[in-house]
Amino acid sequence: MARFVGPENDWLPLAASDPGSPRLTVAVVIPVFNRVQLVRRTLAGLAAQRGYPPHLISVVVADDGSEEDLGPAVAEASAHLRVYSVRQEHDGYGAGRARTLGASRTGADIVLFVDADCLPDPELVAGHLAWHHRADNLVVVGSRQHVDSTDYPPEQIADGTIDIRRLVKGEDPPDEAFAPEDWRRPFYRRTARLRHGNEAFRALLTGNCSMPRDAFLEAGGFSPDFRHWGGEDTELGWRLFSAGMFFVPADRAAIYHQEQEESHPEEGWRQQGRAANADLIRAKIPHRFYRRLADPGPFEVPKVSFVVAGPAGPRRGELVAQMQAQTSGDWEAFFPNDYPRVPEARLRGLPDEAGTAGQRVLRAIAACRGEYVALVSGAAALHPLLLDRAVRFLDASPRAAIATVGYAGIDDLAGDAAWGTAGLPAFTLVRRREWAKVLPEAADLSEAWRRVQALSWRRHLPEALITLPPPTGVTPASVAPAVPERDRIVAAGRRGRGPRSRLYRLGRAWRRRQAEADDRPTVAHFGDARSADALAALLPWARVTAGPPAAALILGGGARLDTATWEPVRAADAPRLERAVLGATAGDGPPAEWADFLGTCLFVAVATEVDAAEVRSWGYSGKITVVGHPADHPDAAALLVNAWREEGS
Repeated sequence: MARFVGPENDWLPLAASDPGSPRLTVAVVIPVFNRVQLVRRTLAGLAAQRGYPPHLISVVVADDGSEEDLGPAVAEASAHLRVYSVRQEHDGYGAGRARTLGASRTGADIVLFVDADCLPDPELVAGHLAWHHRADNLVVVGSRQHVDSTDYPPEQIADGTIDIRRLVKGEDPPDEAFAPEDWRRPFYRRTARLRHGNEAFRALLTGNCSMPRDAFLEAGGFSPDFRHWGGEDTELGWRLFSAGMFFVPADRAAIYHQEQEESHPEEGWRQQGRAANADLIRAKIPHRFYRRLADPGPFEVPKVSFVVAGPAGPRRGELVAQMQAQTSGDWEAFFPNDYPRVPEARLRGLPDEAGTAGQRVLRAIAACRGEYVALVSGAAALHPLLLDRAVRFLDASPRAAIATVGYAGIDDLAGDAAWGTAGLPAFTLVRRREWAKVLPEAADLSEAWRRVQALSWRRHLPEALITLPPPTGVTPASVAPAVPERDRIVAAGRRGRGPRSRLYRLGRAWRRRQAEADDRPTVAHFGDARSADALAALLPWARVTAGPPAAALILGGGARLDTATWEPVRAADAPRLERAVLGATAGDGPPAEWADFLGTCLFVAVATEVDAAEVRSWGYSGKITVVGHPADHPDAAALLVNAWREEGS
């Protein structure tokens, strides 16, 4: 069973592969604090599993110091299951620590986490393990359904008299019947079922998920720092995602939450837990969904990890000073080939400095903790806004994984040829996840970089944020960054120091007043002026613009689904962005990419029947409407508003 590698989180090629015969062992880990009656039903549901050999299944009840006696429930289940219990002392909220304890005490290949108040679908285990037999670096996320199990005796669940799937979903339910009944439903649609973008880790809910035990333990298990409910699953998901794991939604691998009992009867306990953990999550997850680049640090996990890929020689200290001068201080730095002896807490060393220069760079990349790895030549001078602008540029395009920038003092290609290392640019910002995908199989730095490029969409920011010396081949003692006066004002303002900072604050205040004057959500429109006017009349609560989207993206009348339109659409695509098609025409593709994107849209309406037939030929199989041009058919355009309302209801 091989490691799977692909772009973004695109697990789809695995769907067509043959999982083969069952051979992996699985331990179902159930964390529990009291609630014995619910646990009895959960264990009974595991006794009724079908589709996977019972001798490959074991169950670990991880007791978080319950006051109730779980012994009889475990003993009862042992008549049907290989089940045992482990226990820790209760010390506040301890579900994550209990899960880690349970996983550490089993030798199974796969750990499947199920909450104590959840009834397993009869094919829960089979649904998870079918994926794990296809690749060894998958995190499988099942769906969460709901049931009142008050009248379901555990004995009848265990012997199959009560089939929970049949009771809740009916005979032979379709796949759509198992779609998540929570926030993941629109999230799955917008991300093409987690395949697009960089937020698949957010789907990890530990009431129903599985992963290789070794990968779980290597990642460190659940962080023991979480002392309140909420966020420990997301934080684990971030570490696994950053390590190159692929997240797969398996809706038919369902659990049924037993609604009749609530372990926390007081109102608002979930919100209170999230609020209590907010600072902890911000410190551990640098993703922009949880932390802003301007947030004051330092943080446990940095946003960016600098790796100086080429020798800095005599300018090591200067390069560190230019890192320190960045308007964002959310970074760490590795100098794998010539460590600078300067006082800076964010500098990191390598535990092993053996091997070639390229091997040391690879080890530094593997040791990075940031969301992004910034590989920089030792000869490069860093503009003080380098991190701020390069990170924001890549943050704004979740489907891209590589960013390069312009150079001052030398042509971009000549600069890379003169000062790049092993075929790398003199500066590049790469999502650490992409390096994690390729490092296990890469023989050297050049091969690793080739593999990263093959997997990743690369975007270029033409702004000159790196200054390089002439191509002499010898690193000079000093290279100063070229910084225009306007950028000096911005940098001073971001740092809040010096007379220039006042000019920056005045500019910020003016922009804030402009934004407050029209605080409607922004809808980015692709199309002609007639379509934009019609859309503005239809959506008076929104600002319809041709600029970057904030709330929604609409391909309207006059827009063509072609290569020219595809690039800006892909650049703007993000998991929280609503998207729709309203009167666009079919162009020259790319067909597969457009079909994939259309499947993520809330509403798809094209101009003519010919356009509809063309889109169908691309492979799009969802609902499609023919509306003509929205300016000529306002009633048809109102269908979009209705779809929007239905989605929010």
